[in-house]
Amino acid sequence: MESEDDQLYIPQVKFKVVPKLKQEFETLDVVTSFYNRYAKEGGFSTISHTSKLGKDNTIVTRKEYVCSKQGDSKIEGEKRKRGLPKMGCKARIAVVRKKTGKYAVFLFVDSHNHPLTSPSIVQFLRSHRGVSKVSKVLSNQLSLVNVKRHKQFEFFGVQAGGIENVGFIQRDLYNYGSSIREHKNGHDGDLLYMHFENEKEKDPSFVYKMESDEEKKFRRGPLHQCNHELREDHTNIEEKVKTAMSLDIEDDMAKVYTRKCFYEVQEQLKESFKYKLELLRENETESMFKVIRKNIDTSKSCEVIYKKGSDFASCSCRKWTKVAR
Repeated sequence: MESEDDQLYIPQVKFKVVPKLKQEFETLDVVTSFYNRYAKEGGFSTISHTSKLGKDNTIVTRKEYVCSKQGDSKIEGEKRKRGLPKMGCKARIAVVRKKTGKYAVFLFVDSHNHPLTSPSIVQFLRSHRGVSKVSKVLSNQLSLVNVKRHKQFEFFGVQAGGIENVGFIQRDLYNYGSSIREHKNGHDGDLLYMHFENEKEKDPSFVYKMESDEEKKFRRGPLHQCNHELREDHTNIEEKVKTAMSLDIEDDMAKVYTRKCFYEVQEQLKESFKYKLELLRENETESMFKVIRKNIDTSKSCEVIYKKGSDFASCSCRKWTKVAR
């Protein structure tokens, strides 16, 4: 009788997403995307494993991707401190670079020695999570008005109809915020200086003074004072905006937005909740979404196509197109 430890689990997915021996791909990025899609539908997460470079040490000639439960949880007698336990899973795919420059599959193992994850929670596995470009842009805008990351995540959950539909976890949003701060470190002062110089060109009477430390980073005190003054300048005690959606983000907006700006953004938020977005199909080059207005039986749906390579979106209604910048 087969023991539980000897039991094998094979993903039950559509034939077209299953890797095949000798199957060719244009680039390693395409290989990564294809295997990760197979993994998401199959119920497991992937990691990049081994690589082999050519004689010039620049071109990858062999690449292997494995199940995230490959290997052993115990390292030198100690238990793995974080993440999912390793179980020595042998599932993997390996590709080799051909003379044509394409990559062909020469090894594929589809069986796993552990139960696969259910479709409802597979999106929370590491290789299937990620903050989308749209969410990053919105997160940056919310950060400009001092909306904290955990409040942003609550908003994304409301907008998506539940945190299970967001596509990433709160930690991913915090990690994105950290990467943005590291990228901007040392550059925010240059941007502020350029802004002041532009203002000086427009108005010769404009005068400014900047203070910095030995690392040429602005001191937080003057910046905090400036931010406080800007808030006071845009706040009128007699002009209290009216919140309408019982969202924390509205309260934060009311503190820092002007009256006019608040109602403009509020209307945009209201409008975003009137529509339902459904993914129809997706491949390596484009995604197609069905957009329909909620709670209206006679509402006609539109199809939005997003071109990944050119970062271009268009709607079947032909009323708009958009190139992200």
